This record gives sequence, structure tokens and C-alpha cells, in this order.
Amino acid sequence: MGSTGAVGGAGSATVVSQPEGFDFTKLSESGQLSKVKEMQNAMGQTGDEAGKINVSSSNKLYVNTAKSMCINLYLNTDGATYDSKHTDWGHLISEGWVKDAIKKLDKGMKPLSESVMGYKFVSPEGFSKMTGLEVNEKNIGTLINLMETDKSTQQKTNQLLQNLDYTNKGYTSMTYLPEHGSYDNMPIRLNFVMRKGSGAIVTNNHPEHEIVGARGAKYNFTGARVEENYSKAAHKKIKQLVVDVYI
Repeated sequence: MGSTGAVGGAGSATVVSQPEGFDFTKLSESGQLSKVKEMQNAMGQTGDEAGKINVSSSNKLYVNTAKSMCINLYLNTDGATYDSKHTDWGHLISEGWVKDAIKKLDKGMKPLSESVMGYKFVSPEGFSKMTGLEVNEKNIGTLINLMETDKSTQQKTNQLLQNLDYTNKGYTSMTYLPEHGSYDNMPIRLNFVMRKGSGAIVTNNHPEHEIVGARGAKYNFTGARVEENYSKAAHKKIKQLVVDVYI
């Protein structure tokens, strides 16, 4: 895996230790919901700022729909990439709707009441876009095997990551429960710590247990390792490259 150059400001990061975040996985389901409500109250949020779950897809804003991908594509390409025929469950998504959605999401963001742990599963190509590193579907398996068996590969990968950062022009969606099953068959898992004071919406999207971070978040990579995790989507244990990131 070699560097292909800087992406999103990569190459000038200052390496610092990753802060700790609240771990939702240690709570029962009722405890998790109670903690979510506690954070929403502290942040002055209802939990529906990113969209309500119990409405039709045509009326949903961001959570649990293809609209989130459309919005983030628009933001990450500075509006240059927009498919006027893009649909969400058969409903056309206009550029005007996207611009209005961005305004609503920005307005709903509040400073996070405390640092939290979150997780996101990404494809090799998605990770490559973040880091500028040559990772793809063909070589990710080889990298995972080398990371697990060769200390020099582990050290080199960590050194590369610790000298990179990435600024996400879109919104950062993450789950506070890695086992919720959405996209968990991807070969790469980002383990986030979103720091207190970061702009966020703590949503009521309990199917995905989702927190949405404000656009423009800067990802600081602190290291990576290989872990074997159970994938609900794949119905088996799979080995993943787990990358620690703080925002």
C-alpha cells in the first residue's frame, strides 16, 4: 500500500493521542435510549433534526434514506456532481431540495454534550478517497493478511495513517452500535471518537443508532489493526481493517 498523495489536506497532521469517548455498547438497549435522550436534552435537540423515522420516504430529510448519499455527494463535489434523475425509493430529488436540506441540517447541528464513540463501515475505494492510499477491492485482502502477520506492514501502515488527515465536506454519519448490521460486511471499519463540542445531531434513528456529525469535520487517523468481527449482513465472522479516527 503506497501513498498516492494528499487528499483533503492530508500530509500535515500532528499526531496526538486519541481521546476517550462514551461507549454505548456497555449499556442495555433501554440504557442506550435513555442516554440518547439525556444527550438530546443537554444539547437542546428533539432527535428529529435529521429527519423523522415514522414518515414516508418522500418526506424524510436525511436519516435512513438514499437522500443522505445524494446530499453528501453534492457536498463532496462542491455541487459539481448532481444527477437530476436521482431518486429515493422512486421519489425524484431535485437540486433545490438538496440545498434546502443542507440548510435544515446545518441549523439542527448543536455542540455535542460529551465525547462519544461511533463506528462507520467503508469500502476500500471510499477509504482510499479519504487517505490517498492505494487501497482497493483487489488488494484489501492482501493488506489485511499482511497487517496480521507482518509487523513491518503494521508499523508502516500506522506511520502512513498518523501523518494524514481528511476533511469531510459532507456530513459524517456513524452508529454508536457497531453490531447494528448496516454495511457491516465492508472490509474496513472506522472507529470514531467524536469530541465534546463537535457539531452533531443525536438522532432518533434507532434502527441504525445514528449520530450525524456536522459537515467539514476533520478526521485525524491514529492507527489501524486487524480484528475479526461478526457481520450480520454476511452472516459470519469476517476480518476487517479497523482504523481509529478522532474528529
